[in-house]
Amino acid sequence: MGRRGRLVGISFVLVVLLVGALAPASALGHGGSASPPLAVPEAPAPLTITSFVASPSTFVISAPTWFNVTVAGGVPPYSYYYSGLPPGCLSVDNDSDPCVPREVHSFTVEVTVNDSNGSHVSSTVEITVTSGYRGPPVIESVVITPDPVALGQVATITINAVSVSNSTLGYFYFDLPPGCYSFNQTPLECLPHAPGSYRIGLQVVDGFGEPVQAHAYLNVTGSSPTASDHPGALPTFLLYGVPVVVVALALLVAVALFGRRGRRGPPKAYIVPPKP
Repeated sequence: MGRRGRLVGISFVLVVLLVGALAPASALGHGGSASPPLAVPEAPAPLTITSFVASPSTFVISAPTWFNVTVAGGVPPYSYYYSGLPPGCLSVDNDSDPCVPREVHSFTVEVTVNDSNGSHVSSTVEITVTSGYRGPPVIESVVITPDPVALGQVATITINAVSVSNSTLGYFYFDLPPGCYSFNQTPLECLPHAPGSYRIGLQVVDGFGEPVQAHAYLNVTGSSPTASDHPGALPTFLLYGVPVVVVALALLVAVALFGRRGRRGPPKAYIVPPKP
């Protein structure tokens, strides 16, 4: 057999062996098992943003706000970038971006997500930041206890007010009885020093500077204290008359001394000594 014949024979044997290795067991006719085919890796699903929302449902200046994005597909890990944010908000590399808006305006906020395979996708959300003002506060009731109040007894003034704008409230009191003072608080304790019927002015101011006013009556019973009611107290004459008398006596003494000095007579004449 020549060289060419040997090459043809070797090629034929190799082809038969290759076919036998790739043929399924049923085709070989001896019940053997065939090698499984090689697994081909599946391509990743496309990178998508399934949701991009802002919360809460209303956006108020200086109130916390959150932007949340949900991603599917692509090749993790992801990176996040937010743009178009209101003043006071900064982009963070996270699927949740908290911020506190500092400007009343409408904004279109966009998030861009990148995966580790170089893919990127974007989505937007619209928000409108408001001042939060919904109207002035409301004074629902004013309660004074006890009513009436006796001299020497503490009266408690309670203002029941609400802010429809969800703002903090300030409290002010006017025309209070003697002995009572206004403080930014409710309830307010008052210790009247004089009897009478007092028309008290009340004012409540919210965080937007919007005031609302009301009035209430505080009735104080009893008689004003006198000197006899306080044994340790000095009579009015002693309090004010004694100092006046002392000052008057001091003036008389001063006048007397000045007059005595004036009655010493004229000064002696100056005599020029004779020349030698």
